[in-house]
Amino acid sequence: MALLIPREHSAYGQLLMPLVVALVIGGAAAGALALAPAAVAAFLAHEPLLVLLGQRGGRASRDRNTDARRSFVLFGIVAIVSGCLAVALLPTRGRLALVVPVAFALVAAVLVTSGRERTTGGEVLIAFTLTSASFPIVMAGGDSVQAAATVGAVFAAAFVSATLAVRAVIARATRSPHGPHRAAAVIVIVLLVLALGVLNSLRACRLPGTCGGSTGRLSA
Repeated sequence: MALLIPREHSAYGQLLMPLVVALVIGGAAAGALALAPAAVAAFLAHEPLLVLLGQRGGRASRDRNTDARRSFVLFGIVAIVSGCLAVALLPTRGRLALVVPVAFALVAAVLVTSGRERTTGGEVLIAFTLTSASFPIVMAGGDSVQAAATVGAVFAAAFVSATLAVRAVIARATRSPHGPHRAAAVIVIVLLVLALGVLNSLRACRLPGTCGGSTGRLSA
C-alpha cells in the first residue's frame, strides 16, 4: 500500500516547528503528547482528501483512488484516536484552548474543499491554522495564555511574512499586479509585530516592579 502524503513541503515546517517548540515550553505534558500526533495525522489526511475530491486532477483521482481511501482512513483513525485521548488527558484550560485550532481548521477545510487553498488568503490562513496547533499544547503544560499566544504569533509572523513576500516577488516577476500582495504583506507583518509587542508588554507587567504602579512605589 502506498500512502499519500501532502506535497507542500513548506507546510511541514509550519506545523512541526511550532509543535516542537510548544512541547519543549509546555514540558511535554501527557495531553500534549497525545495532541501532537493528532495534529500531524489530521494534516497528513488532507492530501488523500484532495485526491478523493478530484482536486489533484481526474487522473490522480482515478489511478490513486484506492491509495487515497486507505491513506485517508488510516490518518483519520490516528487523528481521531489521538484527539480523543488528548481531550481525556488535557486539563480544562487545555481543552478550552482547543477551540483556537479547531476554529481555524474548520475555516481551512472550507477553503480546501472549495479549491481556494492556493490563493494568497488561503495560504495565509493555512499558515495560521498549522501554527495554531501549538496553542493548546503550550497551555497543556500549565503555561499562560500569553506564552501560548506568543509561540503562535512568533511563528505566524515568520511564516505569513515569508508567504506574502514570495507572493509579491512572483507577482512582480510575472508582471502581475503586485500592489495588493505588497500592501497585504506590510499590513499583516505590522499587525503581527504589534501583537508580539502587546504580548511582550503583558508578560513584562506580570514581573514585579515592571509596570507603572509598582515601579513608582519602588522608586519612592
